[in-house]
Amino acid sequence: MAVIAIHQLLFYFTYSGLTDQYPHLLGLSRLWPVLHGPFLFLYVSAVTQEKPLRARQVLPHFIPFLILAVLAIPFYLLSGAEKIVVFAANGRNIIMRSRMVGMVPPEVISNLVYREVFG
Repeated sequence: MAVIAIHQLLFYFTYSGLTDQYPHLLGLSRLWPVLHGPFLFLYVSAVTQEKPLRARQVLPHFIPFLILAVLAIPFYLLSGAEKIVVFAANGRNIIMRSRMVGMVPPEVISNLVYREVFG
């Protein structure tokens, strides 16, 4: 529930225009959807299984989130003005492209990781 609440709060910041006033909030909401799946998996597993899950079974589901978080670090370290430029250009600014690896759609990384780890 906390993950969903935080994701909704970050979405509200974007929708209400607060990210224009506080540009350091830009891009934070892109990581949270990747956490919905693992937490749903944990919930369903807890409800339907008799024995508890081991860390070895659970931790791989958080790999996409960790990869995205690491890839997004250069973007999150940008100044507020630079983040606004990146978002205004929808990532088409060539100079910023090398610093925007964190702007890869989360679904792409999540799908690739799940295909490799669980496929």
